[in-house]
Amino acid sequence: MTWELVGPLATPVSASSGPTQVTATTAAGFAHTPEGALIAAAQIMVRSTYSLGKEYWEPTTERQFAPSADRDRLLAELRTLDANQVDPGAFSQIDGFMYQSYSPDTAVIGLVLRAPSAGAPQYHVLSLTLLWRDGDWRMQAPPGGSWLSVNRRTDDLTGVVTWGPR
Repeated sequence: MTWELVGPLATPVSASSGPTQVTATTAAGFAHTPEGALIAAAQIMVRSTYSLGKEYWEPTTERQFAPSADRDRLLAELRTLDANQVDPGAFSQIDGFMYQSYSPDTAVIGLVLRAPSAGAPQYHVLSLTLLWRDGDWRMQAPPGGSWLSVNRRTDDLTGVVTWGPR
């Protein structure tokens, strides 16, 4: 596994787990395995980040999220935000993960992010659900189209596998 930058954010790449189809702004083609789901979670989450710009989040959310009313709400909300309000120093970086559940059709992965901080590290966990659809992993949009619904802050990293660029 190697880590490559997408904008200022590091994303994982694996010859055996994907992605196998990378464009200037999207990444697809992930293995139908727990590792493929993990890499898909990281790649899709990073590429759907608003702060990377519409050229990333819009095609990623439209093509790599499972179609749903929640996805449509997420897109509508993103389209109302002001790009000038993005603070480039506020990017959280991937720092670890935990498998919350896995089946061949659905993977729930807790992606642990380290928020920028002048003091002690601050962590939050995004519980990301991926669905195996049409031969690839697709992100399930968060309930109501709000990432806050699947995000929690934590100081307890028990059970978290340290993972990220080193």
